[in-house]
Amino acid sequence: MTALMIWCAGLLWFTTGTNIDPASDKIAKADAIIVLTGGQGRIEQGFYLFSTDRAPNMFISGVNPDVSAETLKKRWDGAPLPDCCLDLGYAATNTWGNALESARWIKDHKIKTAFLVTSDYHMPRARLEFWFAAPDVEIYPHPVFTEKTERSSIDYFKLLVGEYHKTLITYIRLLIASKKPS
Repeated sequence: MTALMIWCAGLLWFTTGTNIDPASDKIAKADAIIVLTGGQGRIEQGFYLFSTDRAPNMFISGVNPDVSAETLKKRWDGAPLPDCCLDLGYAATNTWGNALESARWIKDHKIKTAFLVTSDYHMPRARLEFWFAAPDVEIYPHPVFTEKTERSSIDYFKLLVGEYHKTLITYIRLLIASKKPS
């Protein structure tokens, strides 16, 4: 019974962490925008930030190898995008891969601050992975919010529970990885 109560309290804590206000509401600019593929609206939100001059560089991680920057730009129907500094990463297949791929790009471009664009339910785990992979970079969350109608569905609850479990596993993995033998 106690384990169930702890699990429920943790899930409640986790779900409140998915209601993060976008840092872009308070922070005008960053060195870069990093978008993690895999959810609706993520690339569009990244392009929105990019088109409004919120950062001079943009990196999209986990892109399908058959997709080019030009293909993505053609799908964008918002304000014009800058001609420069949009890079795609094709290696990542999961969140840890996104963090590693992005960390290499961050290092190569000497990035110190970045807006991180991903889904609201994915943001806690993504921030945790980035905290470990790129600890010297200030990450500003810019969540893409799930529609309110979807939030009340059983499928969304299942998604949250799954993401909660993945976040717990990530936390334990990174906790173990950060302990160095003496």
